[in-house]
Amino acid sequence: MHLKPFTLDEIKRFRKDEKFILIPRYLYREELHYVIPQRSKFFYGVLLEKYILSEKKNWIDEDGLPYILCSRDEMGDMMCCGKNPIAIMKRHLRQAGVYKTKLFGSRTWRIYLLHPDDEEIF
Repeated sequence: MHLKPFTLDEIKRFRKDEKFILIPRYLYREELHYVIPQRSKFFYGVLLEKYILSEKKNWIDEDGLPYILCSRDEMGDMMCCGKNPIAIMKRHLRQAGVYKTKLFGSRTWRIYLLHPDDEEIF
């Protein structure tokens, strides 16, 4: 593989086309930084990418909040790992308060990503 430096046009295209996985700065605030391991922060970014598509998929709950539907197998495929590491990463995010689930129907879990309400995120 041949590697080359980025051009200005390529950088502008990255920003426009959203070619990056977003890992929000609030995950690096002191109270979350030491609680959430790096791999779990990356996992949050991968889920956030899917979360951004909620409106297009009409994944909006009765309160008007976006959610995602994603099985453990899908998560494992996205992260290239098995169910056990996924369970650990979900636990880290849940314990940090940035991930919650809500049962919908008999076997479907809606996933909600949370963020601090005291910080401007945009």
